[in-house]
Amino acid sequence: MTTERVPMLADDRAATALEFLTKSDAEFADGDRRQASEKLWGAATQALMAAAQQQNWPYGSHQALKAAACRRAQRPADSNRLPNRRKVPRQLLPRLYDGF
Repeated sequence: MTTERVPMLADDRAATALEFLTKSDAEFADGDRRQASEKLWGAATQALMAAAQQQNWPYGSHQALKAAACRRAQRPADSNRLPNRRKVPRQLLPRLYDGF
């Protein structure tokens, strides 16, 4: 018997991102910055994947997510919220591995 993998919908990804944010807040409150950062990275990734799905952009690899983040940041409505747009994806992931 094979189980077919059903991809998550954008709404499910957005809900998962919010769950990760809530868990990240709890981890920070408990002083576990490493787990909090991992949850925060998960939230960012799920939110970006949801946005990419809505735009029919690829999102199945780190490179695709980086490209989606740059495309999303280049939209006029978002330009005032993401300074240094091209640096955003590169700045998030390394923080996960900082070792606090």
